[in-house]
Amino acid sequence: MIKALYNLTVTISVIFFHVFSWVKPKWRARAKGLRNQRITASKVKRIWFHCASAGEYEQIAQVINILQQKLPHHPIFISFFSASGEEWMKAKNIQHEYAYLPFDQISKMKSFIKEINPKFIVIAKNEFWANMLNELNKASIPIFMVSAKITDDFVGLKNKFFKNSLSHITSIYTQDEYSRKLLQPYVSRTKTTGDTRISQILSKSNTVKEDSPFENEKQIIIYGSLHKEDSGVLNAINKFSNFNHIIVPHDISEKAIAPFKDILGPNPPLSTHAKKTKNNFIIINEIGRLAGLYHLSDYTYIGGGFSKGIHNIIEPLAQGNIVCIGPRYQKFIEAKTLIEEKAVSVIENPKDFPAFLSKIVGTSNREIKTKRDIAIDFIGKHRNAAAKVAEDIMNLTSK
Repeated sequence: MIKALYNLTVTISVIFFHVFSWVKPKWRARAKGLRNQRITASKVKRIWFHCASAGEYEQIAQVINILQQKLPHHPIFISFFSASGEEWMKAKNIQHEYAYLPFDQISKMKSFIKEINPKFIVIAKNEFWANMLNELNKASIPIFMVSAKITDDFVGLKNKFFKNSLSHITSIYTQDEYSRKLLQPYVSRTKTTGDTRISQILSKSNTVKEDSPFENEKQIIIYGSLHKEDSGVLNAINKFSNFNHIIVPHDISEKAIAPFKDILGPNPPLSTHAKKTKNNFIIINEIGRLAGLYHLSDYTYIGGGFSKGIHNIIEPLAQGNIVCIGPRYQKFIEAKTLIEEKAVSVIENPKDFPAFLSKIVGTSNREIKTKRDIAIDFIGKHRNAAAKVAEDIMNLTSK
């Protein structure tokens, strides 16, 4: 009964999607992609990665790279559900073959799996399609779910039909122990390996450490990936004149930097590699340099928390920075965890940043060390997550 209801729901969803696909650009792109895509036949078995969207691709990008190196004779194939995946592949010029995952109809999934001819499939995070899992199982294709973060309302735990589909997964690698314990009764093999997104971030970090852009040797505060909505934090520059301040906008265009000039003045100093500034603040107006600056600083404000969501907090934490963010962090598990453990601080208004600095600068060295130790310990648990996952998958599929 539940299986029939699920399949009916999928069919209705497909009809609804195609009737209303003109409503949203990403729906239109997906509809067009499904109509036009043709998968090239391959006699050699592919390694199939499925990601719901571009964000999930980033989650397992390092796993993809490792398996590509270790298994070079098996082409990589990537499927996405959302159009953001295709946009990401084109924007980043990623050369792997990719396609849209069809809707979870039995006939469509059976045909799609046959066309891909996978050696095994790696599914990013919690993407769960019951018929896909069932058809993969029928075809004796190993299934791996990577970097799973499971809560009590996870769809795979809802009823007997979904639990049966879940049981077909060969191995699930979870971000935490709670997720593993939830899954353990229904999946034959579960392992807590950490968050592969964190190991991906660390692998991408700029290994070239920048020199200080200042003539003097004062302590440095960094304002990383700053949006216009974050500009109020720059009031700290005047109140903390005994520090140097590095401002790294998220968007380095003249238009994007303009809101900062209300606080910094009409002609703020811009960074060049050739010359150091006598000022106590500078704007880095070149992309790709932020990660290489964190080793210079002790305190960092990470932008985006007053607009679409925070940017990368792992890189500054890995360099021992005390990190402060705005309130829009809910999509980032690492931020939520580290806030709960009091290793990362949140302000509710950009103008509260000077008060935060006053408090943290006046905090005992022991308390600051505790914050840093918590963050470094957290990062250490996840640093090699991708390598652990890739090694385990290779061991299981080489038999």
